[in-house]
Amino acid sequence: MKGLLRKEFYTMQSQLRSWILVVGVMSLYSVFMKSNSFLYMLIFMISWMSALSAFSNDQYNHWDGYALALPLNRRDVVKGRYLFALSCMAFSSSACLLISLFINLGIREMELQEMLYGFCFVVIADLLYLAIYLPILYQFGVEKGRYVIMATFIGIFLLVYLAIKFPQGDAIQSVEGWIEGHIVLLEAAATVLTAGFLYLSYRLSVCIYEKKEF
Repeated sequence: MKGLLRKEFYTMQSQLRSWILVVGVMSLYSVFMKSNSFLYMLIFMISWMSALSAFSNDQYNHWDGYALALPLNRRDVVKGRYLFALSCMAFSSSACLLISLFINLGIREMELQEMLYGFCFVVIADLLYLAIYLPILYQFGVEKGRYVIMATFIGIFLLVYLAIKFPQGDAIQSVEGWIEGHIVLLEAAATVLTAGFLYLSYRLSVCIYEKKEF
C-alpha cells in the first residue's frame, strides 16, 4: 500500500509547483477580497484535479495492466487510489485552513466559529463529491467521466441555486432557524453519513474495477 501511495505522489511532483503557485495567488486574492471562499474553492480543485490526473496518467502509461501483474489484488489498487485522493484533500484542506485562520486574524471580518462551520461544510461537501466522481471515473474512464462529472457538478449547483432562490415562507424560515440552532449536531450527523457514503463509493469502485479487462 505504501508503494501505491508513493507511486501516486511521485507522479504528482511535476504539478506541485503549479499548485503552490495557485495557492499563493488565491491566498493573496482572498486577503484583498476579505473572503475565504476563494480558498475553499481550492479544496475542490486540488482534490478533483489530482484524482483526474492520477487516472489520466495511469491510462496513458497502461498502469492497470502492469499493476495486476504485481502481487496486488484489484481491491488494493482501488484502495490506494482512494487513500491518495483523501490524502490530497487532507493536505489541501489543512493548508487552506491555516491560511484562512491567518486571514481571519488579520482582517477579523468573520467570527472564528462561523469560519470553522463553513470550513467543515466545505470539507463534507468535497468528501461527498469524491464519493460521487471516483466511481464515475472507474466506470467511464477519464474522457467520458470528465463530462459526466461536469454534468453532475452543474446539476448539483443548479439544485442548490434553486433552493436558495425559492420563495421563503414561514415554514422555511423556521427550518432555517432550527438548522442554525443545531448546526453542530447536523455537521456531526453529516460527517457520519458522509463516511458511510464514502465507504459505499469505495465498494462500488471495487465492483466496477474487478469487472474491467486490461
